[in-house]
Amino acid sequence: VALSATGACTNSEEPPSTTPTSTSVTTSTTPTSTSVTTSTAPTSTVPPSKTSDEVPETVLAATRAAVHSVRGLDCRKAQVGTTFLIAPDLLVTSAHVVAGIEVPILSVGAGEVSSRVVAFDPVSDLAILRTAEELGEPLAMGEATVGTAVALVAYDGDGMPVERHLTVRQAIRATGEDIYGEPGSGRDALLLDGSVAYGNSGGPIVDGSGTVVGVVFANTRGGEGTSFAVQVGEVHVLLAEVGSSPVPPTECR
Repeated sequence: VALSATGACTNSEEPPSTTPTSTSVTTSTTPTSTSVTTSTAPTSTVPPSKTSDEVPETVLAATRAAVHSVRGLDCRKAQVGTTFLIAPDLLVTSAHVVAGIEVPILSVGAGEVSSRVVAFDPVSDLAILRTAEELGEPLAMGEATVGTAVALVAYDGDGMPVERHLTVRQAIRATGEDIYGEPGSGRDALLLDGSVAYGNSGGPIVDGSGTVVGVVFANTRGGEGTSFAVQVGEVHVLLAEVGSSPVPPTECR
């Protein structure tokens, strides 16, 4: 199941939740497929039966105000995803959502807002967008706690709002190829119990306090079981690269 119109990560086999091993994560791209090795370093894990209470609806509603749908038509197919505010005029999304898009378009309320890509990392699969106007209060970011209930606040492929209740199963280091199929140094990620879907890429994973602990980028093949999010530490690394001007044009996938 692809998370963007041009393809996103799908997992060929659900990663184990107990012992440190490696599994193969297939990244569906156009026109080829590439392989990413997910190295599950020794960390604490939790079985699905240990899920705690769901994230409150009041937290989801407050988060929703900072989350928007994003799209672009520059490449062979329409690219659709989710983005969220980390500053009044800065937003985070997945790099594969805006790859090759010069001016990503955000749906904000009943209108549209243009943005520019000011930081882009195909290895961590993250991008930062800037708007000419301030869009509201940003979301706070923090570290995930294994075993806690979290929720995805996002949009689907039709631009409709969705929320999905998930659980943080494990913190991992995902190594292998970047979104273009080139060798990469990897990214810190989270394994999540629960599925995500097309259009959700770039959406925030929030805990019970409304703190963002991850950015969704992939789902298991078949759409059930396990999904993946980039840890927010990777967002902080990319923020250091944000300048006053847009990045040079990126390539379509």
